[in-house]
Amino acid sequence: MWSHLKVCKKFLFVVDKKQKILVLEPKKVGGESEDRSVGTLKIIGYDYDECRQALVKMVIIDELPFNFVEGKGFRLFSRTVQPRFDIPSRFTIVRDCLKLDVEEKERLKRAFKGQRLCLTTDTWTSIQNINYMCLTAHWIDNEWNFHKRILNFYQVFNNMGETIGQVIENCLLDWGIDKLLTVTVDNASSNSVTISYLKNVIKD
Repeated sequence: MWSHLKVCKKFLFVVDKKQKILVLEPKKVGGESEDRSVGTLKIIGYDYDECRQALVKMVIIDELPFNFVEGKGFRLFSRTVQPRFDIPSRFTIVRDCLKLDVEEKERLKRAFKGQRLCLTTDTWTSIQNINYMCLTAHWIDNEWNFHKRILNFYQVFNNMGETIGQVIENCLLDWGIDKLLTVTVDNASSNSVTISYLKNVIKD
């Protein structure tokens, strides 16, 4: 031990680039929140692809502009934290975001297999007089875990029942969803037409 300490003092500023770090991975509680008081010990090393993937997720989760990665402050921070990380341009981040979107969509499609989903939808008109519709899926998996995912956020031409029904139908076809348990809507009169339309196009 004394010999080891002498070597450490002698080569205090020598860093082994291959040396891995022992970190505590926080335990997820209630979905996205993290409990840093408990977790799992994990050994990590520098991985460029993993850093780039984390950067893309940060841009998406925090709703940051793509050119955020080209900001002087962020580049200074990144060089300080991890000098080996070659920060990608905003164009690369755009491509990575689109790639991640495709990957996550395919993963979600696999999760839908064999599931009978419950849908909720709502439409509203913005201050610019533009109609929007959000469609959300809810389901319980085989381990009795509850899931909720936004399938699509659409701009629609109008709030007519048949129009909304067609938009929902196209969304279900795009996701490959063919089994529904319930569709929950508000009490707008046009939604009666929407439900009737969906009953006709979805037989199961």
